[in-house]
Amino acid sequence: MEKRLLFILISWLLPIICVGQIELKSDFTGYSWATFAYDKNLDAENITVKSQGIHRFSENEIHILTIPSDTITMSVDKREFTFVAGKNEDFNPNWSNISSLDSLPALKREEVNALKYYLSLYFLNSSLPDFCTKDTLGNTFSSHDLKGKLTVLSFWFYGCAPCKAVIPELNTIKNEFSHDESIRFLAFSADKELMHPELFDFHHFPDSKNIGNDFLVWGYPQTFIVDQNGIVRDVFPGASMDDNTYLRENMKRRIREIQNTQ
Repeated sequence: MEKRLLFILISWLLPIICVGQIELKSDFTGYSWATFAYDKNLDAENITVKSQGIHRFSENEIHILTIPSDTITMSVDKREFTFVAGKNEDFNPNWSNISSLDSLPALKREEVNALKYYLSLYFLNSSLPDFCTKDTLGNTFSSHDLKGKLTVLSFWFYGCAPCKAVIPELNTIKNEFSHDESIRFLAFSADKELMHPELFDFHHFPDSKNIGNDFLVWGYPQTFIVDQNGIVRDVFPGASMDDNTYLRENMKRRIREIQNTQ
């Protein structure tokens, strides 16, 4: 009887003992994705991540892209796990002088990803450059109009296969928030004339390639989440050709997190 009670007690305590484990599973340098594994008994909704970069959740994993020397803090209930991003040897400090895609330097093959992710994080936690454009009806929209609502701002063009692959997921997100007047969804197209707007259920702004260049959108698609104060709170660079469930679920999570802090 005593052994049976002891077994029951151990079985009850084991999940508590195991919960909270977070482990780095890859190299961790700035301007490069790193993978962290968390215990399967842990609910991702109970994990908070603080960094100067961006983070994504998948099944039992957290993926983080951040700047060198950034201290990442992950909190689980009352426990904290801290990691520091190392130096990326492929990062060139001279890239800090880049102000537009027109001034991109010549690159070595190994530098491409480092620069791509550097540009993706460039406007994070700051405001975007001033701009002014018109929608398909001729209505003017400018950088000043970003304030007041949370804005999902997606850059794309019709000939971009990953752009078209992710459209159904972006439409799903917009539909889920369709009754929330505090959020809007904008699509800035690099095409001079918008092609098949019926496929993409966002508010459209064609002929926006120059704005994309000023926003340092090197690869398409790219989506910014901008808070009601006009500050970029998250960036989603790229998309999958096969399955964008990962992007959809993380974007929804980030929208709700940002809304809860406003």
